Amino acid sequence: MNFIREGIRRFFYQSLINYKGLFAWVDVKSYIFMKVFAPILKIVFFSILSSYAFKTTDISTWIIGNSFLLCTSNAIYGVGNDLILERRFGTLRFIVASPYNKFLIFLGRSIFHVIDSFITVIIGLTVGYLFFELTIPLENLAVFMGVLSVSLYSAMSIGITISSLGLCLREVHMFLNVSEMSLVVLTGASFPISRLPLFLQKVSYFTPMSRGIEAARLLVDSYDGAHLFGLILGEFLIGSLFMIIGYLLFLYVEKLSRKYATLDLY
Repeated sequence: MNFIREGIRRFFYQSLINYKGLFAWVDVKSYIFMKVFAPILKIVFFSILSSYAFKTTDISTWIIGNSFLLCTSNAIYGVGNDLILERRFGTLRFIVASPYNKFLIFLGRSIFHVIDSFITVIIGLTVGYLFFELTIPLENLAVFMGVLSVSLYSAMSIGITISSLGLCLREVHMFLNVSEMSLVVLTGASFPISRLPLFLQKVSYFTPMSRGIEAARLLVDSYDGAHLFGLILGEFLIGSLFMIIGYLLFLYVEKLSRKYATLDLY
C-alpha cells in the first residue's frame, strides 16, 4: 500500500511541477488578467455577436459552446506546447532518457490543465448565467459536469497530439494558432456545423469537443437519454483515440531521435 501511495504522490507532484514550470503565471495579477478577465470578455463578445448574427435573445447554445472552447488556452497553448517548451529549454533529452513510464508522463501533464480549464469554463458559464439568462436545470447539473469533464479530457488529448507533432516542426506558433482556429470552426461552438461544407462536416464528426458541446446543449432542455449517452461515449472514444495517436507519435519521434540524434535539432 505504501508503494502505491508513494507512486500516486509522485505522479501528482510531477504533474504539478510540470504545470508550474511550463504554464503557470508569474504572479496572481497576470493569472487573473489572462484566465479571468480575458474569458469574461470573450464570452461577452461572442454572446453579443451571436445575438446579432442569429437575431435572437436565446443564445444559451452559443454561450455553452464558447464557454467550452475557453479550455483551448490550456489544451493548445498548455498541453500542446509542452514538449515544444521542453525542447526549447533543453530538457527534452532528459525525458527521453528517463526510465519513467512515458505514458504516465503524458497523463500527468494533462491533469492540472484539466482542473485549470474546468475553472475557466465555469467562469464563462457564470457570465452567461449572470448577464445572458443562461439556465441549466438543477436536475441536469451533475450530468452537465460529467459532460464537461469528458470534453476537457478530449480537448487535452488533442493537445498531446499537437505537442508530439510540434516536435517535427521548426516554427510552431503558426501551427498552434491554426489548431486553435480549427477547433473554433469544426466544433460548432460559434455557428451550426450544418453550415460548413459537407467535407468539413465529416471532419467535424471526428473533432474532439464537437460531441461534448452538442451533449451539453441538450441538457439545457429535455433530452433523449440514449442520444446523450451516445454523444458522451463518442466524445470519450474520440479523446482516447487522439491520446493514443499522440503517444504513438511521440514514441515514433523518440525512436527517430535516438537513431539520428536530431531531437534537439530545431
